[in-house]
Amino acid sequence: MKFYILLEHETLNEALELGDLSFNTFYGETGLEALEKILELQDASKLLKHLIIRDEKSKEYTVDEFLDILETSNVFTQKGKERKREKWRI
Repeated sequence: MKFYILLEHETLNEALELGDLSFNTFYGETGLEALEKILELQDASKLLKHLIIRDEKSKEYTVDEFLDILETSNVFTQKGKERKREKWRI
């Protein structure tokens, strides 16, 4: 299942792909890197209020719900062209 991140007034066509969840493994894309950078900001809570996470079936998730999914999954991120397994940390 693919997941996307977007701002409140954006359409799915404007969204960044967070990645794909398959058999308890999450394959992260550029949207996951963007979310990680947002979470590192001092005033992240202000921006997080305006973010929407949606799956390919248009089901919406809060950021906390999505992070729960990551915490229970094996997470692989793409650095350059090589996929790297990472323990997701907040």
